[in-house]
Amino acid sequence: MFKDRNLHDEYMTQWVKIWEDGVERIMGEKNNTTLISVILPVYNAQHYLEACLEALVKQKMRDIEIIAVNDGSTDKSLDILQKYARKDSRIYVYTQSNKGVSSARNLALDKVKGKYLAEDYLSMVVLSTRQCSSAIKYEK
Repeated sequence: MFKDRNLHDEYMTQWVKIWEDGVERIMGEKNNTTLISVILPVYNAQHYLEACLEALVKQKMRDIEIIAVNDGSTDKSLDILQKYARKDSRIYVYTQSNKGVSSARNLALDKVKGKYLAEDYLSMVVLSTRQCSSAIKYEK
């Protein structure tokens, strides 16, 4: 997966830190910071968006926030996002006119509170199996 051994080692070091932070919280260290911010750019994703959101909200790691940016969808994506946001306080929905995925990610980056970033539900599936390769430490 990684052609560069140093890049692999960097990801693994970050994953160990994520895991240690999660264990500390489980063992009783409580504070009001979010450990992981999941960035979810959305454009006309109504056919798979609910499966994505279900995977996110069912994560064993509870200390996450989900920053969903609707990028001018013309289908029912925004309705689905709003429905899930009403059910789960960890989901934040932002809307913009269609500016593209990079713009949607940038908007999400302006809103994150987490110590680490992950993008979309695939990252969280990986996180739940302790083999994180896409969560990165984030400092504004």
